[in-house]
This record gives sequence, C-alpha cells and structure tokens, in this order.
Amino acid sequence: MICAEPTDVSKKLNRTTSEVSRSTATLVVHLLILCVFLALSSSPAAAQVGSWTTGSITTGGDTNNFVAVTTDSAGTFHGVWRPESGSEGFIEIGAFDGTSWTKVSSFSPADSSLFDSLSDDVSVAIDSAGNYHVAFKASKGGGTTSERGIFYAKYDGTSWTIEKVQTSTDPHGWKNYDDPRIDVDSADTPHMTYQFSDANDPDLENIRYAVWGTPWSISNVDSTAGNMELFNGGFALDSSDKAHLSYGKEDGDAWDADLMYANNVSGSFVPTRLVDVGNDDPSGEGVGDTDLELDTSGNVYISYSYGEYGASSVRLLTNAGGSFGAANTAVGIGDHGSPNAIGINGSAGLKVIVYRDSDSTPSSIRAATRIDSDSWQDEQVWYNPGDDFGTGSFMDAVMNGSGNIMVLFHRNSDDTGDDRRVMFAYGTLSAGAVCGDGNVEGNEDCDGDECCASDCTFSASGTACGDATETDCDGPDMCDGSGVCNDNLAVDGSACDDGDACSTIDSCNAGICVGGPDETDPTIDCSGIDSARSTDPGVCTFTMPGTGFDPTFDDNCPDATLSNDYGAAPDPNTLAGAVFPEGSTSVGWTVTDGVGLSAMCPVDIIISDNEKPTITCPAYLEVEPTSTAGAIVAYDAPVADDNCPGVTFACDPPAGSLFAIGETPVTCTATDAAGSQESCTFTVKVFTAAEVISNVVDAVTALGDSGALNRGQANAVSRKLEHAARDIERGKEDVACNTLKAFINHITALTYRADILSEAEGQPLIDSAINARAALGCDPLTKPLRGNGWTNRRR
Repeated sequence: MICAEPTDVSKKLNRTTSEVSRSTATLVVHLLILCVFLALSSSPAAAQVGSWTTGSITTGGDTNNFVAVTTDSAGTFHGVWRPESGSEGFIEIGAFDGTSWTKVSSFSPADSSLFDSLSDDVSVAIDSAGNYHVAFKASKGGGTTSERGIFYAKYDGTSWTIEKVQTSTDPHGWKNYDDPRIDVDSADTPHMTYQFSDANDPDLENIRYAVWGTPWSISNVDSTAGNMELFNGGFALDSSDKAHLSYGKEDGDAWDADLMYANNVSGSFVPTRLVDVGNDDPSGEGVGDTDLELDTSGNVYISYSYGEYGASSVRLLTNAGGSFGAANTAVGIGDHGSPNAIGINGSAGLKVIVYRDSDSTPSSIRAATRIDSDSWQDEQVWYNPGDDFGTGSFMDAVMNGSGNIMVLFHRNSDDTGDDRRVMFAYGTLSAGAVCGDGNVEGNEDCDGDECCASDCTFSASGTACGDATETDCDGPDMCDGSGVCNDNLAVDGSACDDGDACSTIDSCNAGICVGGPDETDPTIDCSGIDSARSTDPGVCTFTMPGTGFDPTFDDNCPDATLSNDYGAAPDPNTLAGAVFPEGSTSVGWTVTDGVGLSAMCPVDIIISDNEKPTITCPAYLEVEPTSTAGAIVAYDAPVADDNCPGVTFACDPPAGSLFAIGETPVTCTATDAAGSQESCTFTVKVFTAAEVISNVVDAVTALGDSGALNRGQANAVSRKLEHAARDIERGKEDVACNTLKAFINHITALTYRADILSEAEGQPLIDSAINARAALGCDPLTKPLRGNGWTNRRR
C-alpha cells in the first residue's frame, strides 16, 4: 500500500460542548493524525505538522464564543461563530484565504421574527453549490415560558433563509434543546441531530434526527428517563446518505455515561452500546464528549473521552476491521468531560485529534499524531501565558484533502472576560514524513518505505512479499517493483492442505485447494439465547439491535450457513434488526453446510410490555355551588396513552358526582392491557357563598373601572354585596339572603329595564348571586321576567 498525495476532502469535525449545567467541567478537544500505511523502514518517523500559524478572527467581547468549521469541495476552509448571545447576539460566517479569515455574511435576531435571543451552540455545513447551512439555538420571549429550540439558516450568497426546526414552551422552563449538528447529503438536503430534554416527570431526554422538509421530518434516535442524561456527539452522513451518530448515555447512575453508536442503514435507528461503564462510581467516572467520522470506505471512527475528573484520556474506536474492537488510548487530558473531535482524510488514511491540555496552567492547545498502533506523539499548537482556564473551552477542527488542518477556538484573555475572542490555528502535514510499521503484510500492495507524500519508493522486483496463504495453494508472493504484490501459484495437482477438517485428499487447482467429500452433519444450539425481552420505549414492539437471538452453530467445513423462518426479518440469515410484536413468536433456525447436510432448533421469542401507561389530568377546576350540599361537576376526561393498545382509565370521584363545598381531590388511574398502572391527581373546588360574593364584587369593580357602571351605580350594588358578606360572617344567613335578593333586583333593573348593562354583563352577576343564595339555603327565587324584576316564591 502506498501513501499517495491526499485528494479527497474530509467532512467537518463536529464540535461538542458541555451543557450549561456542566459548564464548570473542563472542556477538551483532540485532533489525531494517523497515517496507517505500513513500511519497510525499521524506525519510522512521525507524520506531524511542522509549524502553526495562529491569529484572531474577532476581538473584544464579554461572552463565550461558540465556533464550527468545515471545508468545501476545493478544500477551502469555512467557519461560523457566535461572538455574542441574547438579544444583542449575532452569528457570522467566513472563509479562509490561506492567510487570514474574511467575513462573508451574518445575521442577528433583528433579521427574523422567529426568535429574539441567540443561545450557545452552532454548527455549519457547505453544499456542492457553495451554500452555507447553519444549525443554531435560539429563543423567543422571556422567562420560563419563552419559546426555545433549534433553528436552521441557509445563505445562498445573497440572502438568508431562516426557519424553525423544532421548538417548545414550558411554564417552568423545563424543556430545552442543545448541541445541534448539521450535514448535507448528496442532494444538498440538510440533515441534523440534536438533544432534547424535558425535566417534567418522568424527566425525558432524546437524541433526535431531523431531515429538511415542509415541515422537517423528526424522529427519535434514543431516549432516557428518570434523570438519566444523553449527550449529543458526533454526526456524519455516509455515501448512501445514511446517518451515523455517537453519543453518551447514562443508564443507571447520574455520573456514569456509556458510549453509544447508532445508524439508520437498515431504515431505522438501532442504538448499540460500545462502552458500558457500569454504575459503581459516583465520583465522575465515565464517557464524556464524543465525535464520529467516516472514511471513504464507510468505516466508522469514534473518538471519546473516558475516565474521572482530573485523570482521563481520549480513546479511539473503529469498525475498520469488520466490527468495533478494543479502544486505543490516546493522550491524558485531565478532565473526562472534555469535548474531542476526529477528522478523516479518507483517501490517504490520515486521522486527526486536537485537544486542550487542561493540566497546564493556563491551559494550552495541542495536536497529537499516532505513530504506530499504540504510541502517540503530540506537539503544542497554541499557548498564551496571559489567558485563564477558559481558553479553548469551545473548539472545532477539520482537515482538507491537501493535509491542511484548521482549528477554531474560543479565547479568554483575563478574569473579567472583556477581551474574549474567536481564534484560529492553521498547519500543514509535513511532506515525505515516513509512517507505518515497516512491515509488509498480507493483502497489501508491495511497498517500500511508506510515506505521506507522492515520492514514495517501492521494493525491488522479485522481493518476497505478502502472505503465502492468501490463496489456498500459492507459493511465495513476489514484488513487481511497481508497488504490486503478485501471486505465484503452485502447479495444478500439487499436494496442499487448506487446514479444513473436512478435507481428505487436497490438491491444487488454479490456486484453489480442493478437498475430499464431507459427510458430517453440522450442529446448532438455541439453548443459550436470551429470548425474553421488553418492548422498546414508546412502541408495542421490540427491535433486536444485534445477533442476540441468533443461535450458535458449528461444522467440520467452513461453508455452513444459518437461516430462519421468521418472514418479517430483514435478513433471513440473522434476527438482527428484526421487529417482534408484544407476546410470543416462534422462530425456527436451520444450519446447512455446503453439501446440503442440516440441523434445526426452535426458539420462542417472548416480548413483554413493562412500560407504564401515561395519564394527564385536567387542570385545577373551580365551580360555584348550586345548593348547600355543593354542586354536580362534570369535568373533562383525562388523557391516557400507552405504547400498546388497550389502555383504560377511571377517576374517583367520577365526573357528574356531587362535590361538597370546598376542595375535593380527584384521582385518575390509567391501566394498560398488561396491568401496569399510572395515576394523576387534580382538585375540584366548589366555592363557599362568601367566595362567590367576593368574586362578584371583583366583577362589579371591573364594570365600574371599564365605565359600564358609573361610580354611583357601582358603589350602590357593591355595598349590597359587602353587607351580604358581613351578614354571612356574623351568622345572619337569612339577612344575607334578603340582601342578595336586593342585589339581584338591582342588577336586573340595570340590565333589563334601564339597559345600562348588557345581558352578557348583567346576567352572570345575577346567576352567581342565585348560586350564593342556594349555598346559604335561602328561599328560591323565580326566574326574572325581563324588565319585570323578581318575585318571591312562597314555600
């Protein structure tokens, strides 16, 4: 394999930041450069950036600067930054000309009616036409009831188009959105991920995925509940426009976060836990921030911080070998909550990490390169003795196809924060630096000293190379002097042994080792399958994320295949990704070898609904009494829901019951088909006669303030009410009955005789006074004849 001059442009590194609630945790980003070409040299030198150019993009300011950077198809760097926040905030975009940054455009709350205040996070992507796509946080309104959420902006070179992606309001301010990440697909359509949190009971958090449309198409990738947090991290689209995400997820202890990976290659997201921290250390051990990138072959590379506060490292996971293996530890960074980023030059195999060294005082920004499978070498990118601990807390980095690296970061200059600014650091990978481990290995091109430029050398023709067992019956492979390792096959009929137990008489045939007949049945075992699972959150089905429902099998020959009879499985050879309904499903497994011999075993998949239903009660309800016993109250039904059909609810006391004067709690309980229950409570209040009178006094006062009644009229009717209230307080209910009757006559005259009050203004006062008399047990009144007043009804 030869290290050629890089040509492909790597996708942007997604920048991650801690939530406001974790703002005291030290933030760190890593930039790793890894050239994985193998070489013949016994002592390879590291591929490093020789020098860095640094400078300021913005100057001054007293708020944190959030940044993001990407490249276009020509390898030009483009960035976005948010130097100010709130109603005074603005977002700028700019381009790098090889020496300095130039502002392209900007927008602020004054440019859109959708929001009036900017928040923290930003992300940027640039499409094939050079249009900018920006994801950002913003809000509208003030206090806890403000509308908060994720917004999207597009700049086409002339003007901005701004729209909502998703927003929420909450009376307590407990719904929030964080950490948007954006990328564009092959059709230049924007895709986005972000974190949503709802601190209301049961305290939900989601990682959400949105695709542009009218409206945006939004779905959940993963969720938690019960004060467990999710941390949005890396996001990238592959060449088939499928999404890949890495993120942190707490699953049992509020301090221990696991590393998660999800993609929608199969059509829906299947979360996979790559690192399970456990729930045994409340001191802060676990996975911090994470990032994700893809190479040109679609291999996934995930960087993440891991450890405890003050003693942690950045690690790297990849499935380039076919599956995610053990993590590679990078460098110590001092704080496990640190953001990190990984960048890929997919054609040349270069991988990049930049990190903020939080152990130094003040902190510095450094770059690390991996010189072999276990060793790391790093260098200082930027350091200023006058800066405090906040410098570098918000960073992003990217590498283009020419090996150029761009880092944007936030800088603090003093404790007051009056000269905070956006900075950049720019470097280029040194040409000709030798890399790799110096060994020629199987399935490689026949190379010499591997290097990271175009002037590589090759082994001489005839030099032994490769692995003599790459094919079944080959001899030593030989180099051709031009970087190719050629097979040198043994002649047909030569004796050979391919190592398979089923072979009895092996011989070479055009490089293939042909064995004797196979008469041994394969074996299959379903007994180890854990087939009892719970439905997935929010649905009445369970999707198998991996191969946990697949049996083990064996055969003396290597060509046995596995199959199942579950018609709903996406792949008949595995139940990974298969969706199972609640209840019991029988699946038959069969293993068949290359000559048709087979074995079978059954498994019953039991899916149980263990998710409680949800129920939302009506709001607090106040009514007036209609008798001394209270009032018949017909309240709204609660809203009950469940992940499976069949949820019912019941309330005590039921709607239509007689509620006594005073406050009565009502408890409503939802029960799902599996017998799980959830309850909620609200209160019905039936006013006392005195409270009804007090409310009528307020209504009369409002009529006086509005001019519907003049001062004399308002005072006259108010005095009657005040006398009635005083009579009730003294225990003279019979006197209060007469006073209320006089009030009713007075309001009737003002409404139906003098036409001073409209019927809509006067009749509610009359009705409330009638209800107050009913609560006192007064003699009933006949309904008034319009314009004729009231008459007593004798017992």
